[in-house]
Amino acid sequence: MQQKTNFIAILIIITTILVVSSVTTVQALDLGQRTLKFGHVGSDVVQLQSKLQHSGYYYYSVDGIYGKMTERAVIHFQQANNLRIDGLAGYDTIDKLKNITNKSNDNLYYVQRGDTLSKIAHKFNVSINELKLWNNINSNYIYVGQKIEIKKSTSKVAIHSLSKEDFNLLTRAVYSEARGESLEGQVAVASVILNRIEDNRFPNTVKGVVFQPWAFTAVHDGQFWLTPNTDAQRAVKLALKGWDPTFGATFYYNPAKVTSHWIYTRQVVTRIGRHYFAS
Repeated sequence: MQQKTNFIAILIIITTILVVSSVTTVQALDLGQRTLKFGHVGSDVVQLQSKLQHSGYYYYSVDGIYGKMTERAVIHFQQANNLRIDGLAGYDTIDKLKNITNKSNDNLYYVQRGDTLSKIAHKFNVSINELKLWNNINSNYIYVGQKIEIKKSTSKVAIHSLSKEDFNLLTRAVYSEARGESLEGQVAVASVILNRIEDNRFPNTVKGVVFQPWAFTAVHDGQFWLTPNTDAQRAVKLALKGWDPTFGATFYYNPAKVTSHWIYTRQVVTRIGRHYFAS
């Protein structure tokens, strides 16, 4: 009985060693060395997922496991490229995928799950309005897998070239208009001013936007000249880095303090704290 137990233990150890060796070998493979299918794992699966993701067919984590989502992405790729639809990443599928990704334009970005125009603008150091212009986007809605073209920014805001004077003016505007709001609410007010600079309906400088007649209540009633705190400065810096919680809004208002009902004609994009943000 003892000998039988020892034999089984040795057999288990040998089997484990063989399995580990096999997995190690699989994990070292490069994409194209084998036909990949459901259940496979390894570095070649990682490469496959990465290329599918870059091409806009795979929107999940790159984990090296050929699961249901990877198989579905392969099928969608095969359908789009007139390949045999079988969910297997064989030679023809892999070769076509490699050719497409090798020739892909570095100026193209495919929308991933959780992306917003604000996040993409921040990622590539461009403005939301530029993204909309380059891609003929008329709203703030984007969808997973959507192809976004990225060009060289011509926006002063996007390349963070505000002068010290402009930075101070922007900080005063944020503090006087949004003190008491959350950090997000203060960033939102800074973003509206920056968005106006890039909109041809408004002046193209911080000074021009801030001091445009009747544009901001705080300038009109003198609160603009209050000394801003560090929170306002932080909010401006975050807005300059690309965080725009308003999704490109160019107007905001507090319903409790509205003096002109014209503002209600603007389309509301979001609400943050006591302010409504509109385009």
